[in-house]
Amino acid sequence: MHKSKKFQTWLFGVISLSILFAFASFTYASQAELDEINYAIHSKGAHWLAGETPVSKLSPEERKMRLGAIKPVKSPSEVSGVTSSTSTSALTGTTPATLDWRNYNGNGYVTPVRDQGNCGSCWAFATTAALESNVLIMKGISALDLAEQILLSCSGAGSCSGGYIDGASNFISSTGLPPESYYPYTAANGQCSSAATGWQTTTSQISSWHWVTTTSPTVDAIKNDLNTYGPLVTTMDVYSDFFYYSGGVYQYTSGTYQGGHAILIVGYDDTGQYFIVKNSWGGGWGESGYFRIAYSQLSNVVNFGDYTIGYYTSNQPPGITVSSPNGGESWQAGTTQTIAWSYTGNPGAYVKIDLLNNGSSASTITSSVSTGSGGSGSYRWNIPLTQAQGSLYQIRVTSTANSAYTDTSNSSFSIIPPPPPSIKVTAPNGGQSWRTGSNQRITWSYTGNPGSSVKIELLQGAAASTATSVKTIAAGTAIGSGGSGSYLWKISSTQTAAGNYWIRITSTTNNSCADTSDNSFSISKR
Repeated sequence: MHKSKKFQTWLFGVISLSILFAFASFTYASQAELDEINYAIHSKGAHWLAGETPVSKLSPEERKMRLGAIKPVKSPSEVSGVTSSTSTSALTGTTPATLDWRNYNGNGYVTPVRDQGNCGSCWAFATTAALESNVLIMKGISALDLAEQILLSCSGAGSCSGGYIDGASNFISSTGLPPESYYPYTAANGQCSSAATGWQTTTSQISSWHWVTTTSPTVDAIKNDLNTYGPLVTTMDVYSDFFYYSGGVYQYTSGTYQGGHAILIVGYDDTGQYFIVKNSWGGGWGESGYFRIAYSQLSNVVNFGDYTIGYYTSNQPPGITVSSPNGGESWQAGTTQTIAWSYTGNPGAYVKIDLLNNGSSASTITSSVSTGSGGSGSYRWNIPLTQAQGSLYQIRVTSTANSAYTDTSNSSFSIIPPPPPSIKVTAPNGGQSWRTGSNQRITWSYTGNPGSSVKIELLQGAAASTATSVKTIAAGTAIGSGGSGSYLWKISSTQTAAGNYWIRITSTTNNSCADTSDNSFSISKR
């Protein structure tokens, strides 16, 4: 028997009102929660902004689907099968005050923000993002999009109900991930058999990975590994206030525990005391998909930085090799020479250069300079004029992030005394005809260290040896740089016209260091 049309209309209205009521109730609850968060931010003096976001507008159940990191319950080596012998938690190397892999030396090494959707697959997105970033760093390419779905459907490391970053990292090391096109993300568990045929032959992978920190992380340990290996996978405990993050430097202020989350650390700022982190909730959340989080959140309920992982993306371990000077060179004090090195893997963003003498440190040439790019680096060293001569010098280049990555010249090189100071007049040097009232450039070259300034005189006579000074053009002008100098002379309109003039240039601190034009020049009237 069919129900009446009136009854059907009534039933539809009841259902519609129920849906509207439920939506209105959640919207009201969401606004109340936001008001409470803003009050807590203000009262606790926090420095971040809360507002409605694409995630805060979701139902409580859907919000939790944006999480999904399951932390290990055993020791790292038992859980992962990887024993870390390279943990950098105890390193004391010097790191720069800021680092951002999104813009490193003018290049970007972080792929676009993705959206995990209604699937607890943050563990897959964070580890995939780390692999993408490290491949960009190692291969010097500008774009890469790898298949998170392969981790969901093939790795056994987890599902849309959550997963393990160590298990995912094992799969990335043993098998790797193909481009996204081989298995586009579905936000569902899926079947490995649904991946395109041949995906195993097109993978990007890492050679190995290590724990940077497990529990009780430190800022220095994370910073050192960020400089050494690139962006790092990490975890945090999410509280309900985090869903409303709109900008600023996040710190927990209020709300209840929601679950574990895996994300990618891409940088830090010591002045602002925060890390820069890539999320997987789309570009409409937070700061274009990123968030900044205070260093202080490593040691409170957020537990940011627990179980942080670093990737090796090269089959070659990180290393540095000095290539110049590497033995037998003779470098002169007062000259500029190029120190050069090669590197493998990712030994860190910066290196320190030391001068050794007979095996012991003589001086630090530079405490921090870029490691370089494409496997090589260099530094132009202005050798001091006062550098002691000797034949037992060596150069040592060391990563500032990990002092284990270092190398010294294979054999000794020499530093020899600077050349004796000399000055040579190059113009006018004979035969020129300069007019009164004109501007003419007097030029010279020099070697060694004649001093910081020179005196310029106009001489007149039949020969340079018997010519006498008739005018001081400049009592003291800078000697120049790079072995040459010049002076623009405005010749007086009253200067006597003659054909037997000479220029003499003399160091103002060493009278024996002087030179006169090789031949005479003339000055004529306009």
